[in-house]
Amino acid sequence: MRQFILKIPSDYLEAARLDGAGELRTLWSIILPQCRAALAVLALFSFRDSWDQFLWPLVVVSRDEFRTYPLGLVRFGDDYGNPPTEQMPLPCSPPCRLPLFLVLQRALRKGFDLSAFKG
Repeated sequence: MRQFILKIPSDYLEAARLDGAGELRTLWSIILPQCRAALAVLALFSFRDSWDQFLWPLVVVSRDEFRTYPLGLVRFGDDYGNPPTEQMPLPCSPPCRLPLFLVLQRALRKGFDLSAFKG
């Protein structure tokens, strides 16, 4: 995000200051609208990474009521003798990621295009 914000032309920020906009107004009116694509990509990656957490909660959580969904699924499989892959499809498998992608498609595509190397 920092690198993306640094790419915003300083002329925009200077024009906002000349018009009397404060820092919060500049952030809200100038910076955030231009960062929409980068924020969408960041949101998608953050969601995916937090959903896929397995090892850290396995080490930290000791009580059943604090277990995350993937840990509970494994515990359920251990208790009843069937592996998690036979219980149900994992919630964020590729078919389930499709609606999230469709909602954020335009912003994601723009974010990926902006972050690509240009030669």
